[in-house]
Amino acid sequence: MSKSVYSLILSDEIILLLDKIAYKKGLSRSNMVNFVIAESLSFETPEMRTADIVSNMQAIVDKSQSLKFLAQQSNNFASICSAINYKYNPTVKYTVELFKNDKNCLGELKVTLRSTSEQLLNAINKFYWLFVSLEKKHLGQVDCTVDKEKFFRKLNICKANELNAKTVSELITCYVKNFNTLLNMYFTNLDNIEETYPKIEEVYLKNLKVSPI
Repeated sequence: MSKSVYSLILSDEIILLLDKIAYKKGLSRSNMVNFVIAESLSFETPEMRTADIVSNMQAIVDKSQSLKFLAQQSNNFASICSAINYKYNPTVKYTVELFKNDKNCLGELKVTLRSTSEQLLNAINKFYWLFVSLEKKHLGQVDCTVDKEKFFRKLNICKANELNAKTVSELITCYVKNFNTLLNMYFTNLDNIEETYPKIEEVYLKNLKVSPI
């Protein structure tokens, strides 16, 4: 969506109230004015859409027993964490960044794990590559990157712009849940991965039908 510079004359009292609300929402004054005008005209801006998606994701995650929604960094970020079935229950973090003006890509999922345990980091790195192999086997060429304890995956939903924010949030959250389920299956059976792999693939395919990202 293109933007231009306009000159407006507004009362100081309105600007004061506007700035207070903008601060609470984490928006600049210009974005806040844009938001208020769009809302009054029943027009959905890219910023409003991403905010709705993140809000709906939080509502879904709050009902989950295995996932926890973290405080929002901004209206186009959603951060979720979960414990891994491993010694001391380390925490894995899922960060979804939504791209507001990219027609070819909805956003990106980043999975991170902070740990000083080389054994744990090597294990999760192997899972990332296992997951990438499943994606490529059943989806073809996918945009995934693995960097030691980090995993990056571009998110694309067919005709995403035609879907409402609630549906998009459900699809993204399903994908995160699927990833988290497989991750915990992997760590639960860390000593017997070869025999567990067919089960992991079976669950992957089952959940892929629900969340076609």
